[in-house]
Amino acid sequence: MSLKIVIPGADFSGLGNPKVKDYIEGLPAAGLSALYLFDEGPSGRDFSGPAQDRSGNGRHAPLWTGSVARKTAGGVSNVASPSDERNRGFGILTPVGITRKFTVFGVTRNLFAATPPPASNVYMSPWLSSGDVASPSSPSLVSGNVGTVAAVDGVLNLNQQNVTGGTADYPEIGIFTSTPDGSGGTRGWGGGGPGRPFVQTTGPKDSWIAWVLLFDADAGEVFLHGFGSQVGFSGAQVPAQLWADGQIALGGKHCFGVLPYGSTTSVLVKGEIAMGGIYPDIAKTPAEADELIAAMKARLAPQLGTIL
Repeated sequence: MSLKIVIPGADFSGLGNPKVKDYIEGLPAAGLSALYLFDEGPSGRDFSGPAQDRSGNGRHAPLWTGSVARKTAGGVSNVASPSDERNRGFGILTPVGITRKFTVFGVTRNLFAATPPPASNVYMSPWLSSGDVASPSSPSLVSGNVGTVAAVDGVLNLNQQNVTGGTADYPEIGIFTSTPDGSGGTRGWGGGGPGRPFVQTTGPKDSWIAWVLLFDADAGEVFLHGFGSQVGFSGAQVPAQLWADGQIALGGKHCFGVLPYGSTTSVLVKGEIAMGGIYPDIAKTPAEADELIAAMKARLAPQLGTIL
């Protein structure tokens, strides 16, 4: 417990002393619009939402239509146990709109273990915009709804991939980007095919991962932080601006959860989320992103144990 005394009109900036920072649930409070922690409630029960906003701003988030969600000891999952058959997952639709700058963050995991590996590549998306689905204002998990707007405005989302077998049995998370190339195809924002830069580390494939995504349309910057590393694109102003403007026009909102990447029923997932949050209109610096990752780990370590 600490006490902060504010003197209206006083300016002590000339003293050179460090500034006092405000925190919410152990995370930097300045500019924090919404914070979703999934640690409340008994495990084993169905989770019907809404996800409660712990920032104090009242931005509670309902579940997507068709979501399958269950409270766990660590957060909320779409399966009762890692051995369960995968399904279409779940999403929460926040009321926070996409802006030309933002920082989003979370602690999530893909529940496919390394052994045995899944039958095919599995992309579990812990964050995306509702503007990337066919019904941005009321997204659902039915086949054909997710990922159908890519040919119009491009795509930006996060995914945690589990690749079949071999050296791919490691924890990782990546940025997926694509934008129209003018000839009916798509290309990644960094050039070439659809871009998916990713960070990885050693450990069990189903480990908890703390991540931060930074986006700045005007600078054309998209960076993902995790595992002490950073990947992304810089200087891709045109596709970043096209995506942001398109999402804003569609009324796109930030979404978290255990979401499938793709529009067909064959894209099935299983995963878990413990935290998600948004700083709109703020693209944090790399140092601030690392600070945020450290804060997430400190906040959730008593609940989750090791977080990569």
